[in-house]
Amino acid sequence: MGNKHEFEMAAKIEKLYNLAHDKAKYMLKKNRKVLEKIVDELLEFEVLTGKDLERIIESNGGIREEEPFSLLRVYDKESLSVRYLDGDSTSGATLLGAAS
Repeated sequence: MGNKHEFEMAAKIEKLYNLAHDKAKYMLKKNRKVLEKIVDELLEFEVLTGKDLERIIESNGGIREEEPFSLLRVYDKESLSVRYLDGDSTSGATLLGAAS
């Protein structure tokens, strides 16, 4: 019985890792222009303030994380990531789509 539980937990951890990896890759791809602009301005000015970063993000179409990556249940509803871990593969795509 313990082996089954360990296998299930390992499978959920692997799904969580894959979801986080895919989401990070998506966010980096969508924010590539922003990241390149940050690099350019850092090379020019060496220091950027929070206001500078906000300006760069807004003026270059940057996207931000809207839904915290979490496994917490809110108001008796499972978050998309919990449903994904339990085998609902469409939830992962929905979660990634929510970032755009």
